[in-house]
Amino acid sequence: MNQQTSSIMLQQNDPYSAHKYIYEALRDGGFFIGRNNQNSLPIWYKQISKSTVYEDYVAWCKTRNKEPFSKVSFGKVISVLIISVENIRPCIEGIRQRCYNFPTLRQAQKDFSKASNIEPECIFENYPVDDIPLDLIQKYNKESTTT
Repeated sequence: MNQQTSSIMLQQNDPYSAHKYIYEALRDGGFFIGRNNQNSLPIWYKQISKSTVYEDYVAWCKTRNKEPFSKVSFGKVISVLIISVENIRPCIEGIRQRCYNFPTLRQAQKDFSKASNIEPECIFENYPVDDIPLDLIQKYNKESTTT
């Protein structure tokens, strides 16, 4: 098997495709579900059907020539990476649907970071750092002005 063929096989059988999809949604600030326009902004949905998210993930995989996880495996990955997501079954137009009830974007980023064992400000470019205690900020500011 030549190097190009093995590279293609690795791409197609990427064991982290679901992780990458979720990371991109968290990094970009939301999902691009059902939008083909590259200029559109992502939306962070509080509540969204599991089928809609999975279909978007499958489309994401196809554009990257990757093999998607099964629906069940994909759902397990979401539950592990965003631990505060809830599985709910609301009645929408008289039909009960399986949905994800996502936390805030910031909480989802914290969950993902904790599951990845990396500080959120290290992997999310615009992650707010207002959780830093005031005394540390003051200490940093004091040290910065004295040097």
